[in-house]
Amino acid sequence: MSDIVNLTVIKSLAGNKKVTPNKDGYYTVTLGAFNVRNSAGAIYLFDGVKEILTNKDGVFGKKLISGRLRSEADHPAREPNMTNEKFIIRNLEISMQHICAHIKEVNIKETKHSENIPGIGNIVLIKGLIKPTGIFGEGLKESLDNPSEDTCFSVRSFTVDKVRPDGNTIKRVKEIVTWDWVSAPGIKYASKLNAPSVEGMDVCKISTDELSNMNLPQVASVESDDIRDSITQIVDSTTDNSDILDSW
Repeated sequence: MSDIVNLTVIKSLAGNKKVTPNKDGYYTVTLGAFNVRNSAGAIYLFDGVKEILTNKDGVFGKKLISGRLRSEADHPAREPNMTNEKFIIRNLEISMQHICAHIKEVNIKETKHSENIPGIGNIVLIKGLIKPTGIFGEGLKESLDNPSEDTCFSVRSFTVDKVRPDGNTIKRVKEIVTWDWVSAPGIKYASKLNAPSVEGMDVCKISTDELSNMNLPQVASVESDDIRDSITQIVDSTTDNSDILDSW
């Protein structure tokens, strides 16, 4: 039985209000968080995320280690009449025409706080060391340097969904592509954490069978290899269950 894949987005409404770059021009920012609910009430688990971020042989790890992990200005837009297949492939790419930053480091910061959800651990923040670069780098730098403007990021990743007996929807991450710089409402997150809240939106559905049979780029390139390897990782980690898969 084929599983269903949903492409969604989730925004970090973090309080990146005032940050100062290091001597090399890199800023430490909050990219997102796990073990938290989104605006629809779904819970994004940290389980499995550490393995993705620290796996040197995975697609994410290879991009990070080789200096190829970059951020785009906003999530890839779905063009008119764009097929699910082409849209998924576009979301697995990092387009040089939309680059706003290089992500040098991604670090895990555990907290002592939780959302008091039974069976869910403490909130875990994802901190990033980023440097504005590319076509949209100047705009990102201006945003980071402006203490009156919030600077928000949103992760592109794939998750499987499971609804627990208590009604809570649990999302487990299967693959992370990158974090994009996004525009979000100027929400001041008032909490003892100064941590991000998150909001998600489903934007595409595709089955794992369709993923497996995609007409992938035939050009020999590192980017094409990344796309193929990402799809393989997603499908291989999903076909043993009947959960819903989405990227957020």
